[in-house]
Parts: sequence; structure tokens; C-alpha cells
Amino acid sequence: MLLHYFGSKEALIADVMELVQLRLQATFQKLLEQAGPKAGPHFLLQFWTALAAKTNRPFLRLLFEVQMLALQNPKRYRRYLTRTSTSWRRLIEQALPSREKDAGAATTLYNSVIDGLLLELLSTGDMARTSRALKLFATRCAPQARPKLKGRK
Repeated sequence: MLLHYFGSKEALIADVMELVQLRLQATFQKLLEQAGPKAGPHFLLQFWTALAAKTNRPFLRLLFEVQMLALQNPKRYRRYLTRTSTSWRRLIEQALPSREKDAGAATTLYNSVIDGLLLELLSTGDMARTSRALKLFATRCAPQARPKLKGRK
């Protein structure tokens, strides 16, 4: 019956994972709306705290497991790979300062840092260290942390 509705096991998995991601993305969107137009490093830390909560970790493990399956068989999981990447990039772009010149590279950087820290958290369970690492990253990305280039004001 499930195959009738979804067409394949992979499509079923992709739809289930999409629901999990929508839940996580709704948290991101809610925090972004609360932060307003000046969502800075504090926003990133709030999102990290919500995302990395113990209650979300089983879902995060499942997301990474499906991500690895999709990477091993991109033809079967093409829809999942495309949707997950696109939906997160769109959300992250909303949180970037409007002056960000290369939003594509910036969204990739933020997404990759979060993914990497989540993998480290899931591997080691060390929330304190991974949270400090994200705080360090957020601080270094803050506009006031950027050094002024010679010849520019």
C-alpha cells in the first residue's frame, strides 16, 4: 500500500525526512522572526541550542543516515538531495545581512559549519565544546569582528 502512494521506498524515506526537516526549519523560521531584521551571532547560537537539543538528536542521526544513503545512490535520492539543500539555503539566506555579497558561498559556509558541528556532537556527545566552537565561528563572522582592509573605510 505504501508503494502505491509513494512509488518507491526511497520516495517514502524522502517524504518522511522532508517532514523532519520541515519541523527543524520551522524552529529556524520562528527564531528568525523573533530576532527580526538584525539577526546576528546570537540568533545562530539560539538556533544551535534548539537544533542540538537531546530530543532532536535521534532525528538528526536519521537525517545524516539518509544523507549518506542519498550520497551513495544519488539517482534514487535525487529529489531528497535537491530539496534538502535548496530549502536550507533559502532559510539561511533570509538570516544573512543584506550586505552579504556572495550569499551562495555564505549560505554554504553556515550550513557546512552547522552540519560539521552536528556530526561532531552526534559522534562525541560533547555539547559544551561544539557550542563553544559555534560561538567562536559566530563571533568571527560578526561584522565588527572583520578586519578593515587598507584603503577602505
